[in-house]
Amino acid sequence: MMYSNGTLFNAYKKFVENPIVLRNNYRFEVQLSYDGSPHNEYMRGYDEDKILSTARLLFKQGFKVTFKATLVYSMLKHFADAWKSYERLHDEFGSTIRYSPTLDTTDSGIDCCSKAEWIQQCIKVAKLEYQFI
Repeated sequence: MMYSNGTLFNAYKKFVENPIVLRNNYRFEVQLSYDGSPHNEYMRGYDEDKILSTARLLFKQGFKVTFKATLVYSMLKHFADAWKSYERLHDEFGSTIRYSPTLDTTDSGIDCCSKAEWIQQCIKVAKLEYQFI
């Protein structure tokens, strides 16, 4: 398992192009940070084009590619919007794409308002998934 933000992938390119690794690519999974829209503009160092280029390279070489979104509490209102980004990834990469949203709790606490928003966003995501299926 390798986890990367996908923007500096040239550092790993030699590893994933190694013939031994390529023969065993089914044993590797690469998870890329992909925070989706619209909140990705707030993430430091986020470069969607580079991340998707990395994902395409890995996918083309047969690696299992997954994506993970991390939202800070101040962007909680965009949690369901992130799912829509993953729906677009599914259209490109197929059913192997997984949606793994997480909340970044660093320097933030959950209060009654954010708890209610969290519940509301989870319901929105469940509805989107149901419609998608």
